[in-house]
Amino acid sequence: MSPDALVGPDQEFCSPFIGTNLEGNEVIAPAFGTWSVISGSATITEPNIPTTSVFDLGWGENILVWSVYNGACENSLTT
Repeated sequence: MSPDALVGPDQEFCSPFIGTNLEGNEVIAPAFGTWSVISGSATITEPNIPTTSVFDLGWGENILVWSVYNGACENSLTT
């Protein structure tokens, strides 16, 4: 079973800003993780890679979430 989803600290940038790398924790197969944009806008390069890059960040607050799916295991979904 993979550990619960964990990410690095919040990131703040002054404009103009092109992109950054995200800091999700590694997962243990067969579990998998996925980055999603839940508020604002961003383009996620590889949504299933914990340390992927993002670009095209929108003005203002952009909220991205790292979700880890453990299937039938305890804590089947953590964010």
